[in-house]
Amino acid sequence: PMMLGFECHRLLLAARGRYDYYGFVEDDVVLTDPLFFRKRKLFDQRFGPEALLQPNRYEVSPTGPVHKLYVDYRLNPRVTVRYQDITDVPHLDMPFMESAVSFERTTYPSAGCFFLSAAQLDRWVESPNFLDGDTSYLSALDSAVTLSVMKTFRVYKPVLRDAWFLEVLHASPRWIGSVTRVATLADLVDER
Repeated sequence: PMMLGFECHRLLLAARGRYDYYGFVEDDVVLTDPLFFRKRKLFDQRFGPEALLQPNRYEVSPTGPVHKLYVDYRLNPRVTVRYQDITDVPHLDMPFMESAVSFERTTYPSAGCFFLSAAQLDRWVESPNFLDGDTSYLSALDSAVTLSVMKTFRVYKPVLRDAWFLEVLHASPRWIGSVTRVATLADLVDER
């Protein structure tokens, strides 16, 4: 059962060549944005199959003190440094609706899901990371949903000030309830 995520990789391989996008989604992740795949397509067309845009995963609470929390954006760099080089093309910008959205390589590329374009699926399947069974990243589940794509692509997320651009809801909130203080907006915004 702990290797079930890797079996999902085999299902993606079996479907190769039949779809525009291929997804791996944990059972508690919800896509709420009707423009999710259009935004991904804009990013993919602009930056190519080497760059993978991951959504920001968030939790909500109607009772507060925090009502919305992005739960996996920063992680101690030591955890992922052996799998990715976030200094390789660390920042991207893309025009969007009379403005610009910024993306950055993050130390925590996890999102409880990933979606690959057809070109990205080909790139992933042909890489040595595909079906390598490596479970060295946090846990077997975390490895299945993050590790081999982290080793194959330059993974980006929208910077926190643009976090809304691509996000998914974590429907099993476990972190938002542990927030003990409300940060000010200045604490949360990284101007990079």
